[in-house]
Amino acid sequence: MRKGSITVFLSLTMVLVLSILLASLYSVRIAASRAVSAEAADEAVFSLFSEYDRDLFERYHLFFLDGGMDTGSPAFSAHIRFLKDSADYILHPGKGRLPASGAAPLALVIESCELTGYTTAAEQSGRILAAQAVRYMENTLGIQGVQLLLENAGRSGGSSGAGGGEGSGSALLSKGLHGEMEQIRKEAAAAASGTGAGSGNASSGSGPPAPDSGLPAPAVPEDFENPIETVSEFQKLSLLSLVLPSGAQVSEKTADSASLPSGRTFEPSLGVVDLPAGISGSSRLLFNEYVLQHCGCFTSLNDGALSYGAEYLLSGKPSDKANLTAVVRSLMLLRTGANAAAILGDASLKAQASQAALMISAALAIPEFHAAVEALLTAAWAWCESIVDLRALLAGKKVAPVKDASSWQLSVGSIPSLLSEGDSFAKDHPGGLNYRNYLSILLLSKKQDLLQMRLLDMIESTVRSACGRPAFRIDLCVDTLQADFVIRARNSFRLTARRQYSYREEVQRHAFPRMETVNHQ
Repeated sequence: MRKGSITVFLSLTMVLVLSILLASLYSVRIAASRAVSAEAADEAVFSLFSEYDRDLFERYHLFFLDGGMDTGSPAFSAHIRFLKDSADYILHPGKGRLPASGAAPLALVIESCELTGYTTAAEQSGRILAAQAVRYMENTLGIQGVQLLLENAGRSGGSSGAGGGEGSGSALLSKGLHGEMEQIRKEAAAAASGTGAGSGNASSGSGPPAPDSGLPAPAVPEDFENPIETVSEFQKLSLLSLVLPSGAQVSEKTADSASLPSGRTFEPSLGVVDLPAGISGSSRLLFNEYVLQHCGCFTSLNDGALSYGAEYLLSGKPSDKANLTAVVRSLMLLRTGANAAAILGDASLKAQASQAALMISAALAIPEFHAAVEALLTAAWAWCESIVDLRALLAGKKVAPVKDASSWQLSVGSIPSLLSEGDSFAKDHPGGLNYRNYLSILLLSKKQDLLQMRLLDMIESTVRSACGRPAFRIDLCVDTLQADFVIRARNSFRLTARRQYSYREEVQRHAFPRMETVNHQ
């Protein structure tokens, strides 16, 4: 039997080698723990954000995480449990398997998980949601689509610019045609009595207007009907009844204003402040196009709580009928101004108005007031043409933004038959603007923050009614979230990992997990 021996030097050398080996193994364990912890945190956040709200995506092409879980109040504790459970599958690969595969070699345990920040869709009056909507339209339309929107906006701008004639059209109508005609009659009677008395009205300084042009007064038919008085009677009727095409029905849907996002106080966001820039320039055109595509209007109904979504964004009233009425009034002002400018700028239309005004003046025996009567007739005729325009728009047809004699639809002599034959006058003008184009014009005139808030209203009310989710709240839908994970490795050290994810940017902002030594007591 041989005896073995070892020197003191070799013993010390072996101790040193073993220490280096153990230190290396410990370092490898720390590095592996950090890598697994980072993967667990990543997997947990990715898994949570894969639970995006399907209804918002399918209806509105928006990515948001429902922070309320259809409870009507914040339910972030459920999301924290989801994060822990998802991370645990990475820390313990054998979790949930049968038979169990044994203990994990690194023995990592989630000590805590906290949400340290989140940003919701309603932040800054819906700016987060609007940014996602614009990004979707950019990706969908592309450069050519944006250029087409800009071209349409240019044509629309020409239409609204032509409304400069409102001073001679809409302004007179706002005072009432009947009242204006009565005022002319009174002035004519006063002028006639003053002349007969031989006073000459010189001292009053308000004598009758000078005769217009010396043209012979036309013969007045026995069945002559004053178109100004006819239009005055039309204006006593409901505007919707005048402009609706035959057979069209107005939605009777209503919404509870108090329950909508614009009528309540939002839940405040926590921690994360990651706001996009405001919507302006070409982005506004993209936002408006998104609204028209996803919220519906009179010619393309929405199946939510309100059928006319775009009209709601413009008017903000709790019923479809009230919103449509408000939009129709705005379009009437716009078109009446443009049509009055067309009459004044087109020689043949102006001549037709002048001839009709001579006949009216002759019928009323006030030829010296021909100029005033012509101004009233121009306003009345422009208003009637606008009625025909709106009938065409609401029927899905196009209307020329700036008119001339070739695109004019209603003659002065046809004004009395406007109610009975209105649909027959409405023509479709290729290259013109349709109802949606005019809604785009009106949307550009509204404040962006106001439109964003009303878009929140429309989305929430539609998801609640059409998707059967009465407790859904858009102000609890999360766009950006930040979570802190604390992972413990037995009793030796602790790892802290922070993860932030945003649907808008689809990136993570994080550092590698930070390590802390556990203090044994």
